[in-house]
Amino acid sequence: MKKLLLLFFFSIFINSYSQEYVFGKVISEQNIELSGVLVINIKTDEKTYTDQDGNFIISAKNGDVIRFVKQKFDRVSYNIQPEDFNKSIKINMIKSQIEIEEIELKTKLTGNLAKDVKNLSPSKKTLALNQELNAYMREKPFPTLRTPTAFEKPSVNAVQIDIKSAIALVAKLIKGNRKPEFIPNENLTKGFLMKVRYNLTDNYFHEMGLKTEEIDSFLKFANNRLQLTKNYYNNFNLVKIQLQLEGILEAYKTENKA
Repeated sequence: MKKLLLLFFFSIFINSYSQEYVFGKVISEQNIELSGVLVINIKTDEKTYTDQDGNFIISAKNGDVIRFVKQKFDRVSYNIQPEDFNKSIKINMIKSQIEIEEIELKTKLTGNLAKDVKNLSPSKKTLALNQELNAYMREKPFPTLRTPTAFEKPSVNAVQIDIKSAIALVAKLIKGNRKPEFIPNENLTKGFLMKVRYNLTDNYFHEMGLKTEEIDSFLKFANNRLQLTKNYYNNFNLVKIQLQLEGILEAYKTENKA
């Protein structure tokens, strides 16, 4: 009975504290990468923007609705499916089209510009369209933004629970039921390395002596040598990752000398 209760509470704990992320790219109908697209999780109200290459990452759960918003483009809503956590999502946005009806001139023109301008008053449809456009421009389309939880620094006052100890305890209770080894695929690795770069910021890598164009190459090198994705994907520990990156920096510089 005690074993069953322990497993029950452990499953609740894992479901409560686990957080999953989806990532992908936003492009136009001409296959152009769109930067500055507002990405919103409608359920949690978490928000972020796409980077200069159209990439984004945001926390989500199965069934959440992610909305993509950019001026002069139609809004797009995307329902998260289980398979989206193992691949890159591709979002296509289409430019908005405003159709203006043809206006028929019923007043005969005299050739006198000043007189004709006075006679040609706007139609009711034109006035209504102008009012709608003015109302739209005054509207505040975006709520106040806050930093996505994927990139927030952990709170110092947050309660820290030793997950490793809990897992070890359950492992002792359930003998012989080993989970299959976690082998990250290409998409999971790409999303993980993107998350590491966002959390550490480019300034951190610049202080290590790396140029901006070298950051992704260095992270791939470190991941291949240290298996960072495999070791920290399900237990993201930025401090340990940072120490391992600093420890392998010299090996990277030596191997990439001109």
